[in-house]
Amino acid sequence: RYQSAKFLESLKQESPDIVTAIEQVSEQPLYYNQTVWEMRKAAANPDLARTMQELAMAVEANPHPQIIDGLVHLLESTYDNLTLREAAESLGKIDPGNQKTIDGLAYLLGFTFDDDIHREAAESLEKIGRGNQKAIDSLVHLLGFTSDDWTRWIAAESLWKIDPGNQKAIDGLVYLLRFTFDDDIHREAAESLGKIGMGNHKAIDSLVYLLEFTSDDRTPSGAAENLGKVDTGNQKEIDGLVHFLELTYNNNTYKRAAEILGKIGRGNQKAIDSLVNLLRFTSDNQTRTLAAKILEKIGTGNQKAIDGLVHLLGSTSDRKIRTLPAKILGKIDPGNHKTIDSLVHLLESTSDDRTRLRAIKILGKIGTGNQKAIDGLVHLLRSTSDKKTRTLAAKILGKIGTGNQKEIDDWLHLLGSTSDYKTRSRAAEMLGKIGFGNQNAIHGLVHLLGSTFNYRTHRIAAEILGKIGIGNQNAIDGLVHLLGFTSDDYTRLIAVSSLGKIDPGNQKIIDTLVHLLKPTSDNYTRRKAASSLGKIGIGNQKAIHGLVHLLRSTFDDETRALAAENLEKICRGNQKAIDHLVYWLVSTSDDETRPLAVENLRKIDRGNQKTMNSLVHLLRSTFDDETRTLAAEILGKIDPGNQKVIDSLVHLLRSNSDDDTRTLAAEILGKIGIGNQKAIDGLVHLLESASDNYTRREAAEILGKIDRGNQKAIDSLVYLLESTSDNYTRREATESLRKIDPGNQKIIDSLVYLLESTSDDRTRREAASSLEKIGMGNQKAIDGLVQLLGSNSDEKTRALAAKILEKIGRSNEYAIDGLVQLLGSTSALWIRREVAESLVKIGRGSQKAIDSLVQLLEYIYDDDTGWIAAETLEKIGRGNQKAINDLVHLLESTSGHKTCWIAALSLGKIDPVNQKAIDSLLHLLESTSDDKIRREAAESLWTIDIGNQKAIDSLVHLLKSTSEDYIHWIAAESLGRIGYNNQKAIDGLVNLLKSTSDDYTRTLAAESLWKIGRGNQKAINGLRQLLRSTSDNYIHSIVKPCLYIIDTGSTFDDLRDLSDNNNGFRFKKHHWLFLLLCFSLAIAIGFIFTFSIEDTLIKNAIPTVENMEKE
Repeated sequence: RYQSAKFLESLKQESPDIVTAIEQVSEQPLYYNQTVWEMRKAAANPDLARTMQELAMAVEANPHPQIIDGLVHLLESTYDNLTLREAAESLGKIDPGNQKTIDGLAYLLGFTFDDDIHREAAESLEKIGRGNQKAIDSLVHLLGFTSDDWTRWIAAESLWKIDPGNQKAIDGLVYLLRFTFDDDIHREAAESLGKIGMGNHKAIDSLVYLLEFTSDDRTPSGAAENLGKVDTGNQKEIDGLVHFLELTYNNNTYKRAAEILGKIGRGNQKAIDSLVNLLRFTSDNQTRTLAAKILEKIGTGNQKAIDGLVHLLGSTSDRKIRTLPAKILGKIDPGNHKTIDSLVHLLESTSDDRTRLRAIKILGKIGTGNQKAIDGLVHLLRSTSDKKTRTLAAKILGKIGTGNQKEIDDWLHLLGSTSDYKTRSRAAEMLGKIGFGNQNAIHGLVHLLGSTFNYRTHRIAAEILGKIGIGNQNAIDGLVHLLGFTSDDYTRLIAVSSLGKIDPGNQKIIDTLVHLLKPTSDNYTRRKAASSLGKIGIGNQKAIHGLVHLLRSTFDDETRALAAENLEKICRGNQKAIDHLVYWLVSTSDDETRPLAVENLRKIDRGNQKTMNSLVHLLRSTFDDETRTLAAEILGKIDPGNQKVIDSLVHLLRSNSDDDTRTLAAEILGKIGIGNQKAIDGLVHLLESASDNYTRREAAEILGKIDRGNQKAIDSLVYLLESTSDNYTRREATESLRKIDPGNQKIIDSLVYLLESTSDDRTRREAASSLEKIGMGNQKAIDGLVQLLGSNSDEKTRALAAKILEKIGRSNEYAIDGLVQLLGSTSALWIRREVAESLVKIGRGSQKAIDSLVQLLEYIYDDDTGWIAAETLEKIGRGNQKAINDLVHLLESTSGHKTCWIAALSLGKIDPVNQKAIDSLLHLLESTSDDKIRREAAESLWTIDIGNQKAIDSLVHLLKSTSEDYIHWIAAESLGRIGYNNQKAIDGLVNLLKSTSDDYTRTLAAESLWKIGRGNQKAINGLRQLLRSTSDNYIHSIVKPCLYIIDTGSTFDDLRDLSDNNNGFRFKKHHWLFLLLCFSLAIAIGFIFTFSIEDTLIKNAIPTVENMEKE
């Protein structure tokens, strides 16, 4: 290529026109060699340049026989090497299998000695000569006489492709491997052999030879890889890889060779030995890891593989590397004695704790029941001082050695012989794990109890027996014997605890525990013994006696509390226990102990009379208020209704105890003394004697619970209300009174008194709320609330009073007067509404309520109150003739516009067609100059009498008589509501459209016309005229929909005329069809729906008209 490029460059300099001509002729990219060939011919004969170019293109596009003949002739006739090489290459691209082409290339191989030509010809034959004998013979011949290694390799490669398995191709590659020293050639030849030499001994031998004798680092990897391809399991191949591993020091090569052995050497000892050596002598962790993984595949059950992995486990400090062989050892031979032996040996030989830990874990997986594994771990436990190692070894032993007699014997021996406490503890722990139910283990521990005087050993042995000797008589006898001769209390406790586990209910255990309760023992021991008795001594008299004695003899509150708690568990109903608990309750000064004693008493025997007597005695005899409180509380829980208990509590109420204690006694009486006269008398005494209001109020409330309606309780609370100035007390007393006797007049009197006497609004509200619950229909209660309405209380209080009157004062005239008065006097609108609602509820049909409201109208000066009063009258006095007459009289006699309006409005509501009301409103419209009153009068007309001709005439007159736009708005809107289909109303509105220049007035008039003037020609003409007279888009948007609705005939013509006159726009046929559809829909909906629906239609129609105008 370099020579060709150089030639091309010189050609460009010598004959630039030729190069340009060739490049211009080329219409598609040419192969580089073709182009050089063409240039070479063109340079030799410039006149033929174009012909050669066309010939080359034709050869590739259409391999015509004449062209092929021409090229073959060229091969035979030219002596120029470059031309021959290019011709050979071109022939390789055309017509595969053509014999003439193959003959020409074969001729070229035998005729020339140029290696480049040989290679080109060989490669071309590879492409076109598959299976052709002449091509095969030519390549074989080339392999025989060429001395160029690259040519030989290409010839061999080509030969293999056209004749797979050809021995001469393999021989050629083998020759290259043995007799050339070019490493690149070696690698290429090795790769080719990997493809074609499957199972061929010569190929295998050559690749092994290459592994042994090459000095290039990269070549062996390729050789090894190709060995893996040509013959899996071949011993010679394996030997070669092994030999190579022994010689090389390159880690990458190590890895590659090891990988190949993993594929071909399963079970092969040499391969395994080689990998084991690799594990021992390489320092590269990746290589070690790879070798270990390969041994996992090929070395299952192989002792050397196991030893190698064990050695790796012990020799490496890398945690990851240690983990791998441990994992593999568990897989390649689980349970194999050789693996276990190796691991045990590792435990003994290494001093590295991490290695030991790893070996212990593997033994835990593969050594279950294996004596050597167990012995190794036991030995390790004895010899090592490392805490982690001992802990793990003990754990694994518990897993793999359960029930192993030899291990049990070893631990027993260790337990008896060592003086090290930690070792003993470990031995004991192990026996507890592996010796469950084992007779020898139990016998050994019992023997240990009798043969040693070391109390620590006794404790450990006793504890283990509690775990492994359940139900075993030998273990029971040994522990009982220990209890008899040991003087150490803690040892006794452990022995007792173990006996309780293996033989519950054994009398000797209870006797021992009772013995431990004696004062000679320390408090800790006594408490432990008491707890044990609580578990095993249920109903046992000796256990009960022992705990009772402990209660009496100890001064330690914690010990006494524990004794009491366990007594409650084992002696329910036992009188002696009860007596001692009461005694303890009386004698203890510990605040935390007393409640416990009381609770235990309650649990032991609920309702026991002796318990009652003891507690009653305690109530009477003690001067400690807290003790009294506790006793009273427990009495209230264990026997409600017991007379002795009630007498004691009453006694407590009459004593000089503090108020809190007396209050507590009163509360308990409230629970247990319902209906009991003595309890009632005691509470009455408390009411009279208590010095603080809280106690008196509590006593009164409790008295009300146990004797509902008790007059003394009521009198006391009433007295409390009248005598105290404390608002809180008064409120609470009020609530208590309400609970005691609803409806009692004295209580109502007291509550009314409270309303009158206090200035505290919260207290007033509380009293009022109480009256609501108990004062239904009571005149005094009503009077009090009415008086509250007129007081100086805050608005919230007065509103509440009005609400309560609504409930308790139905049809009560005094209540009605009060509400009407509040309605007229308050300035708070929300209160007016509340009062109005109350009036409606309590005054419906009441003449008094109606008369009071009519009288109120004369003095109302604000609109909201006027509206509220009128609405209230409408609800309670509709059709009431007296009210109608009074309102007519008020209209005739008043000169105030505001009063006149309110009276007329009210009259219209209770008598909708009353002409007097209509006349009054019309007069107001004409006479007042107050726009607001005019507006209200007009609005009032809407609600009184739709269609009233006098009202319509007055409104039309109002339109003519004033030029004020605001009055026009009111009158136009009013006519739209009351003048449906009335010609005078329509004429007035049409005239307004003509006379006013105010756009808003026009739109109001137009909207009123569509409401009242459907189909009316004057209304239609008026709206048409308005549309013609203005170009204002806003007015058009309002008026056009109105016109749609009221006119069904000629509206289209007007709209068309308007469109013609408006910016030159003309409707087309499809516009009219669309409008016709909209128009029909609008008419249909207009006749079906109400006025409010029509409003929505108008709004929807406006955008449609605007869009049509834009179009």
